[in-house]
Amino acid sequence: MSLHKAAPALLRRRLLQDVAELQSKPYPGIKLHIEDENALQTACLILSPEGEAPLHLTISFGDKYPLVAPKITMQGFIKHPNVFGDYICASILNTKEGYTPAYTLKGICIQLLSFFSSDKIEQEYGGILDRRMDLQDSWMLDAFDMSARTGEEFSCKTCGFHKSDVSSNSSEDRRSSRPLLGSGQDGQSAANESLNRSQVLGGEQGLDGQAFAPNGQGRLRLTDLPNELLILVTEHLDDGNLFIAARAWNGFGRLISTHNLLAIREMRCFTLKEGFRDTNLGVGVHVQSRSISSEFDFISDEAFTKLRIRCSVQGLDFEHWLPLPFSEAHWKRVRGSAVTALQEIGELASVQGPAVNTLFAFVKDVVVKLSQAASGVGQNVAVGRYRLYDSVQKSKLTHASEKAVESHFQLYHLLVTIATDRPKIVAVANAQIARFVAGESDKQACPNLGHLLVALLISDTASSVQLTKAIIKEAVTRNVVWMLDGRGAGMAELSYLEPSDVSDYRLQKTYEASKISYNLLMFANLMLRTVSCSATPKPHALPGSASGSSPAGTKIKIGAAPSPLKERRDELFSRHGAPPEGAAAQLAASIRSIQKVETFPAFLQAMEVPMPSKAEFTRFLRRTVCDSVEKGYSKWTLKREEALAIRLAREPTVEVPEGMQPASRAGGYYTFFPGKAGKR
Repeated sequence: MSLHKAAPALLRRRLLQDVAELQSKPYPGIKLHIEDENALQTACLILSPEGEAPLHLTISFGDKYPLVAPKITMQGFIKHPNVFGDYICASILNTKEGYTPAYTLKGICIQLLSFFSSDKIEQEYGGILDRRMDLQDSWMLDAFDMSARTGEEFSCKTCGFHKSDVSSNSSEDRRSSRPLLGSGQDGQSAANESLNRSQVLGGEQGLDGQAFAPNGQGRLRLTDLPNELLILVTEHLDDGNLFIAARAWNGFGRLISTHNLLAIREMRCFTLKEGFRDTNLGVGVHVQSRSISSEFDFISDEAFTKLRIRCSVQGLDFEHWLPLPFSEAHWKRVRGSAVTALQEIGELASVQGPAVNTLFAFVKDVVVKLSQAASGVGQNVAVGRYRLYDSVQKSKLTHASEKAVESHFQLYHLLVTIATDRPKIVAVANAQIARFVAGESDKQACPNLGHLLVALLISDTASSVQLTKAIIKEAVTRNVVWMLDGRGAGMAELSYLEPSDVSDYRLQKTYEASKISYNLLMFANLMLRTVSCSATPKPHALPGSASGSSPAGTKIKIGAAPSPLKERRDELFSRHGAPPEGAAAQLAASIRSIQKVETFPAFLQAMEVPMPSKAEFTRFLRRTVCDSVEKGYSKWTLKREEALAIRLAREPTVEVPEGMQPASRAGGYYTFFPGKAGKR
């Protein structure tokens, strides 16, 4: 795919940003020398691993950095199992899977410094190589000095590098590279140091042109500054100095928390490194087999259209760009593009109806992923931002992580913003929910139960036990065919309706057969309780979960009307779509608690519905099998005697009516789907 004619200027701007970052905020053990800043084709990189002789490398940026990795070669002789002459064998430099435009030049250099500082080196084939042991076993040992790890001198006329003239990464050099708060001040003393008002306001006059000295002095203290100016100050601090500032003065800490400053820093294009204030920002979206997905790595319109970026940070493909709200000013710029993108995505995903239906489907698919999440964070997840040899492309959103929760909030922000702009969407959602409660709950009236759950997030209908029970009943009924059929759980034995008052087997197996579906309901209920109120909502703690202590705020009660949609939208705008402080971690913990729910009693408790007796619930589950057939969701495939034979093989103690004998079914394949397979 050819690049846009504007691409060279965008790529050069990103390269200049990367070089400026590394030079203005140096990292210990890394020095960059550029001979011709106008040409900016090559650079000398000096790496100084702790306690070792420095290394000279040459960086060739090419004309497509950061779309492709820079070419980095080694000068001078070094005995290293992954260095062959001037070639450095590291996937971050040499493989498509190991590199991403999200890496900055500083990040690449830090990884290389770690690479040459480590004795244990991960290899592309998956093993770990001990460099010391490898060298001891090699024929090169007789010429090797372990303290220097270099065997011949190298001099560079461009940067003046000469091994014998460069210190071995002295502590003085390292101290000079450390970021400091203020000039010659440690964090605590800097907190007590007043700021010169000319540095903050750009002159000796106040904002009104008059002398400005609140303390009767010519200097202005941090406590005298409004939040707007303090935020401007923080924008000139890198992450390290921002943390130092927060430790030095709790005013910065409160500012960071209240205004989501750390989250905002992450809200930038992973390729061009620009935020929503400077560019139109959104996410890449992938459509496959009617499923809509995204890694929610923020990407700008320019990076998508002009640089043709089509892969996430983890290397997963996408074909569409969907802008997100972030702020009122940003939403005004991208509102039209968002609706157009949803329409295009909906067509490919075969979503019927207006653009908002595509958003319903998108939110549902994200929730399904979260409902399938493993109970532990980080299992089978790619190494992440600073990987050297991770070549496996994996989603970051298939686990109950804070990133997944934050992604859901961004989508919810988009949903609420569009619904606020178009009141008819809320009216349609209210009418759909009212019909469902009134009994119009079959697939003809409500084709997609997942969409109904999403509609609840924007409806101003008060939640109720009656509504929750209706949703659970319909979900269990729709799950029957998937419970019985071989394409689902394959529990055909449950088509035998035992005569006993209580069936522990049915109670347990019915839940196990559709656990993911019930996880989805619990997650939807959790999100509804969390987002349907304003004033910094807090996650709803699941029974038995460890998330009882939540951030300050409120949660909606069953029977209480949700807060007005506009209030929720404005609050999300104030946080730029991010969840409240601490809410993402606690919601992720609550989602992981959902995975531990294994029975209907625990499920109903999480849904805040009273648990009936075992006999009542057994009758309810048997009735849903019959209801499924009556509604046309499934069919009676096995005779009762045939179903009994399967049941006895799996539950020998099941009660059998007097005189009934099990019978084997003639033939092999059978299905419980009525005609073509339907959807849940």
